[in-house]
Amino acid sequence: SISNVGAKVVITAGRIAPVKGYDILIDIWAMVAEKFPDWQLHIYGEGNAPAIQTLKDQILKLNLTESVILKGITNTIQDKMLNSSIFVMSSHNECFPLVLLEAKACGLPIVSFDCPHGPANIINANDGRLVPLYDTTAFANQLVELMDNQELRKQLGEQARNNVVKFKTGHIMETWEALFYELAETKAS
Repeated sequence: SISNVGAKVVITAGRIAPVKGYDILIDIWAMVAEKFPDWQLHIYGEGNAPAIQTLKDQILKLNLTESVILKGITNTIQDKMLNSSIFVMSSHNECFPLVLLEAKACGLPIVSFDCPHGPANIINANDGRLVPLYDTTAFANQLVELMDNQELRKQLGEQARNNVVKFKTGHIMETWEALFYELAETKAS
């Protein structure tokens, strides 16, 4: 299945922890919410009570209780992604965020900070938007561009779905085999 990117929902998912930068994401949402009052930001994940309360307080303070929803944990993230239009990642750093591959497999365009380790290896200009780390204005502008243009969301989402194939096990194994073969050839000569 693939998202039709028609829902007015931006989604993110991950552990509720400071490293995920959800506080920054909520500040970014405050920059775009007035222009898009019928859109929502859904944040999926669980975390410790103080981290969750901090985000709830921020949402209340910014008057975003109608548009930023802390959804908690879900066992059906694929269904949630299929009923969304854009995936966002605001992390300070990552390892290799599999959630980005899940979003691409669902046909979602992604807007992410270009944080160390991960997003730049997964996202390219044909299927999403990488934003300089902590450039909240640029992040908001990329969100606005996608929220404003369903055809662009669809185009990037279709490309994301096509591009995720290179991360499938068979493709990765072929790449490793080619590397080992090349190394063996180099050593033999």
